[in-house]
Amino acid sequence: MIVCKIVADFDAKGGDFNEFFNSLSPLGAILCPGDVMFFASSLESVDKKKVKRLLKKSGYSDSVIVEYGVGNPPKETPTINGWLFDFITQNAIVRLGRDNREAIKEGMHQLDEIDALIAQELGKLPDEPAKVGEGEAEE
Repeated sequence: MIVCKIVADFDAKGGDFNEFFNSLSPLGAILCPGDVMFFASSLESVDKKKVKRLLKKSGYSDSVIVEYGVGNPPKETPTINGWLFDFITQNAIVRLGRDNREAIKEGMHQLDEIDALIAQELGKLPDEPAKVGEGEAEE
C-alpha cells in the first residue's frame, strides 16, 4: 500500500513515460497535474521499492518518491490533498480491517483452545453426579 508523490525528469532522454505509466496504472490510481505524478495503491504488494523498480525499468534512474500517510500528510494544493487524503483514509481502513480480522481470528483460535480444555476437564468428571448418601453404609 502506498500513497506518494513521484518526482522525476519525465522528459529525460532514455526515459519512457508511456512504459512507466502503463506499468504503474494497473496497480493503482494516478494523478498527473503537471511535472510530478501522484500515485496511490491499496495493494499490499505495491510499495516504494516496487515504484522505484518500475521507474528504473522505464529509464528513470534519478527520481524522488515522497510517501504520504497519517504521520506524513501531504502539503499540496487543496484539490491534490483531498485526492491523496481519500487514499490515505482508504488504506488506513483496509489496514484496520486486516488487523481486526487477524485479531478476531486469533481470538477465535484462543476460544477454541479454551473450549478444548473445558471439554477435556469435563471428560474427567463422572457422567452423573453422586447422590447424597450414596456409597454410605446403612446403619
